[in-house]
Amino acid sequence: MWQVSTVSKEDVERGFKKTSAAFAIFGEELVGRLDKLQFTEFAVVGTHKPSNEHLGRKWVGEKVECHIEQLPDPANPTQNRRWLVAENKKLGVFRSESAQLPIGTSFTAEITSPPSTSVIITSTQGNQLKVGQLKKYTFPEREWKGEDGVITIKIAGSGKAVTPVVFVDDKPLGVVDKESFKLLSERLNVRGIKVDGFQFQGRLESTPATIANIKVEPETIRYPQVWAREEALVREKKIKANEKVSIRTEIPTSPPDATYYDYKTNIPANSHQ
Repeated sequence: MWQVSTVSKEDVERGFKKTSAAFAIFGEELVGRLDKLQFTEFAVVGTHKPSNEHLGRKWVGEKVECHIEQLPDPANPTQNRRWLVAENKKLGVFRSESAQLPIGTSFTAEITSPPSTSVIITSTQGNQLKVGQLKKYTFPEREWKGEDGVITIKIAGSGKAVTPVVFVDDKPLGVVDKESFKLLSERLNVRGIKVDGFQFQGRLESTPATIANIKVEPETIRYPQVWAREEALVREKKIKANEKVSIRTEIPTSPPDATYYDYKTNIPANSHQ
């Protein structure tokens, strides 16, 4: 129901309100299910970014204590997002369109990292290639951890529709990222070397997964005693800024017979009048 009725960005732009319609039509059915937790599986994003305090960890189904916190969005620090905190360390944020648990909720959950979607190959000279589309080739789920191999670039297609495929020890790995391919081509053209068939020794490292899959144990759910209201951080900052401005700009008015002191001599300034 959630996936079908949730409003996406495209739907908002077109004025569709599928969520409201779904809840209006199936209201009784939805209320009848409220005695049980309806959402037990979630995904958090941004786990490949430095804001992930578990960065580099490969989750393989560990059951850990988690809770939900409201913290700044790493992509936009002026906005708040709901974070999944695992073992008291930030892991990732919930997508705005996904189902979410209330701020302050704690629970036990099983966390799993999906297979990496790309590999970084580093040559002996330190140059790097990013390789993606791994699912289509020989090693769709392999985690590379610094293994060495003979790397060969082979060009499939012709004209503008070329696909630079990377081979590791004669086995297809994936497709070179566009930016990486552009830089490689420029370097090789300067040296008069063709990209097709270019070979070198390289070390392979899987990139961190961009998401983490969360499976909540419903019986461990503990909701907060006081529910926190979600607020945008930018609004909070503006209020504080306005308060500071008003404090600085407010000058108290003094009565006509007030005595004013010279700040250097501490002598009443109006005593010379």
